[in-house]
Amino acid sequence: MQRNLASEYPQELLDLFHEYQHGDITRRNFLDRAGKFAVGGMTVAAIFESLRPNYAWAQQVKPDDTRITVGYETVQSPEGNGSIKGYLAHPAKGKKLPVVIVIHENRGLNPYIEDVARRLALAELHRVCARWIDIGWRLSGK
Repeated sequence: MQRNLASEYPQELLDLFHEYQHGDITRRNFLDRAGKFAVGGMTVAAIFESLRPNYAWAQQVKPDDTRITVGYETVQSPEGNGSIKGYLAHPAKGKKLPVVIVIHENRGLNPYIEDVARRLALAELHRVCARWIDIGWRLSGK
């Protein structure tokens, strides 16, 4: 699939997709409202697919890279306020190393953020990418 530029879409459609991505409207609502942009053989499903991010294009370190160890961990709150899910990446072989916490944007713990952790693990640092959305944090959408 070809990667389109934002300038190739009507601003109204980009604003609509932004609402969907930030959880302000449902997928069904997005598809219904995007119908007016489906012209000339372009289906709403094709529009949706062209707008969705393709994280594979940005991937630099595969999850099964033998130089690193990766996995998901869930940590319970010491105060009993639920739990938080995290993606851990560190060198496959090594000693005690410094830890860096990678904080994601308002899109959540997605494949791109996981790839960032894997890239930095190759620099011989432990990486923790916590899913902050799990604990109710939500940015204002900016």
